Amino acid sequence: MRMSLAPTNTVESALSVVRTKVGRVKRWTSGRQAEHWVGMGLLAAEAGFRRIRGHRLIPMLQTALRRAIGAEVAMPNPALATG
Repeated sequence: MRMSLAPTNTVESALSVVRTKVGRVKRWTSGRQAEHWVGMGLLAAEAGFRRIRGHRLIPMLQTALRRAIGAEVAMPNPALATG
């Protein structure tokens, strides 16, 4: 999974598709419309995504990250504390 997620090619590819879709819009009427077009571009990019190796391990990764984040929140760094 690390080899699939480490490079930024996937993100760059998705943003390239978004740029192509959004670049065609001539007039923006609101921020909501911009969100709409970015979402549509990401959905179009999604069609080209492939399943990453180790995708079945993602729930285990989520659990480990939640534990790590919870431990950081529960035990703040005393060096950063003021007072």
